[in-house]
Amino acid sequence: MRRLAATGVLLLLGAAAAAGVRAGEASARSAAAAARLAPAVVRVFGLPAGGFPATGVVLADGSLVLTWSRPAEIGHRVRVSRPGESGRNGAVAARDAATGVTVVRVDGEPFPARIAVGPDPETGEPVLVAGHPYGTVRGEGGPAVGLGVVAQRDPATGRALLSCAVNPGDYGGPVADREGRLVGVMLADQDPVSGLPHAVLLGALRSRLPLIPEAESGVAEPWPVHECLRRAVQVVWPGVVSLATEAEPDKWFSGVVADDQGGVLTTRPGLPSGSKLVAVLPGGGERTALVLGTVERFGVTLLRLEGPDPPVPVRFAEEPPAVGSFVAGVGNPNGRETGRGPLVTVGVVGGVNRSDRRYDAVVTDAAVNRGNAGGVLVDLEGRVVGLLTTLNGSTLLSVGANSGVGFAIPFPPIAGHLEALRRGETVAWRPGYLGVSLSYEEVEGGGVLVEAVVPGLPAEKAGMRAGDVIISVGDSRIGGFEDLRQAFLPLREGEQVKVVIRRDGAEQTFEPVLALRPE
Repeated sequence: MRRLAATGVLLLLGAAAAAGVRAGEASARSAAAAARLAPAVVRVFGLPAGGFPATGVVLADGSLVLTWSRPAEIGHRVRVSRPGESGRNGAVAARDAATGVTVVRVDGEPFPARIAVGPDPETGEPVLVAGHPYGTVRGEGGPAVGLGVVAQRDPATGRALLSCAVNPGDYGGPVADREGRLVGVMLADQDPVSGLPHAVLLGALRSRLPLIPEAESGVAEPWPVHECLRRAVQVVWPGVVSLATEAEPDKWFSGVVADDQGGVLTTRPGLPSGSKLVAVLPGGGERTALVLGTVERFGVTLLRLEGPDPPVPVRFAEEPPAVGSFVAGVGNPNGRETGRGPLVTVGVVGGVNRSDRRYDAVVTDAAVNRGNAGGVLVDLEGRVVGLLTTLNGSTLLSVGANSGVGFAIPFPPIAGHLEALRRGETVAWRPGYLGVSLSYEEVEGGGVLVEAVVPGLPAEKAGMRAGDVIISVGDSRIGGFEDLRQAFLPLREGEQVKVVIRRDGAEQTFEPVLALRPE
């Protein structure tokens, strides 16, 4: 047995080492791509760029700079600088009116640092973005490079949404593939639905800006994690639908096919039972979706797609994701514009117990906003680990902003309510309340100290009093405050619950009937 155990340990260590090597290789390649990109990033002064100097990138011949501006006439004079060098004068040589992407030709000697051009990336692929938000005319400070992914592509316009950080100083900055080749330009606007920044890919610009060089051949070698996430997105995408209400037919949000009967779950609040929505499937089919019921505690609503041949449901994970594991958020806010494909954001799980007064949420830095709320958070194996939402049905759903932290509702607590929802029932949220004030301090021997009881409420009526230490609720042993919170989360008004306390060294049992918790 010892030999077998040792062999197992060696196998585990070997697998961990291999994973570490792959992660190290990806990190090294990302750093190498950034090293190729950063020297070609410049600052462009004098363009009408909304009050900020624009970022630009030097193209392959060294004398052309690709950037962004508001309307600028051909010949408009500018100043271009890069760190450690004297600035150079230049002039606008061409501009694409549809996007504001501008080509500047610099005077005199070409810049020595220049960048090759690559083929357009696909949705879910990682990209590097660079801005030059610091420095003066001489360009001190250097560019800032960030990593993101292509969140969505619009083939009709050549625009792409990126899941990455961007600020006004980055406008006009380059978007590069994982080999450090130029593939796009950052624009100055954000998508009103998702709140994500826009870029334009060079493939769509070449016919309008012939000064842009042709792309090198060859697709960049994939990074293991991003490739796994891209495949996971492809697995769940057929089950992520686009939804709109009759009252707001142009405001699309996401839902996910949860069973083989055409049941669709969404986290959009305020959908009345019996109302009908428009549902558009990823392949373009349009259905009517009937609202069946809502679990008020989670803000999750079940709809049923009408018509034959319901879509294949997604696969839900039975266990919570590990903190630090990679995940992708997948939404479908496209409505009838089905050619755009999924809206994908990428990140890691930051926690699995972000609590509010209703439930524990999965926390992620994959962006969640009005566009993909109601969609899914998926792991590397293509399993759904949560329904994308904003904690407490936040106003993010209406303003379309993203704070950098997203939330997902785990599926297992919802699963127990599906039969009631299918029957058209709404599961009311009437949280149970004991009527005590508690201490957050640790108690010797475990438990939670009752600091005071509220007159006329269940704890006092049952005989509890200040100084009692709660050591169990129902079948749950209480070691501290978090245990107590978890024990009370599912309890509702009117339930009778067994509460065991420690008083003067002896245990006593009470069975209060819970009141409705005040909001």
